[in-house]
Amino acid sequence: MSAKTNEPFTEEQWLKFVQQKQLKFVECQDCHKMSVIPFAVCTTCGSRNITWKQASGQGSIYTYTITAVPPPELQAIAPYVAGVVELQEGLRINGIITGVENVNSYPADLVGKTVSIEFLELDRKSILAFRLNA
Repeated sequence: MSAKTNEPFTEEQWLKFVQQKQLKFVECQDCHKMSVIPFAVCTTCGSRNITWKQASGQGSIYTYTITAVPPPELQAIAPYVAGVVELQEGLRINGIITGVENVNSYPADLVGKTVSIEFLELDRKSILAFRLNA
């Protein structure tokens, strides 16, 4: 699902989408390069024919770690699983992984497990997260 929009192709706009509980990525309409890091000019072919696309929000855990000493804004949820999720679209993105048992004693291997997008609310801000599927 894609649509031409008037939103700028900036990190600030990407963060606004997250606050609206949307995970979007950019795609070059000429060479089809995709990225979760916004670009206004394609780094592969130089095209300016770029669009925002909505991500499916489905993926699998590529790698992960347990974060016991978080940045101040995430102290309330520590310890937590931080991971890299490979989305169905083939893109990889960092996020918090929720729904994991035994976080304090290191959970069983999570690599390859499927996840679905979820947004955590902390201090009235949305944080990108993914819930472990049952």
